[in-house]
Amino acid sequence: MIKYKVRDVAKDLGVSVKEISDILEKNCGVTKKAMATLEESELNIVFDAVTQKNNCLLYTSDAADDLIGVD
Repeated sequence: MIKYKVRDVAKDLGVSVKEISDILEKNCGVTKKAMATLEESELNIVFDAVTQKNNCLLYTSDAADDLIGVD
């Protein structure tokens, strides 16, 4: 089993510890501090949430570029 701490996940994904904690609280109903270890299911939820957020930002940015004519 992988031991992955909240602060390490945040650092690797380029987000804040608070953002990871908020995702976990919203989706799992748990509060984790920076040094807490994540379970595999919690890690999957965090990865999915951050990936969805990044995809939304990417598509929004592309749509804005299309509107202003940037290639």
